[in-house]
Amino acid sequence: MKPETLLEAFLQTTRLNKQGSLHTIAAYERDIQQFLDFLSKNDDIALQQVDDLTVMSFISYCKVHLRNQPS
Repeated sequence: MKPETLLEAFLQTTRLNKQGSLHTIAAYERDIQQFLDFLSKNDDIALQQVDDLTVMSFISYCKVHLRNQPS
């Protein structure tokens, strides 16, 4: 399944189950989209290949390039 499809399914489930405010859900969407963009820009890493090092690299990327950390 495509990452974008998984993201939309996650957001829809989160909204339906009222698992956060609209601001929280928007932050989830923004953070996950930033992560997916990071994966595609870095050798097009598949979700199945994501490990601790990938996540730590993303956090470092956010600190340097986005001047913030994921929400």
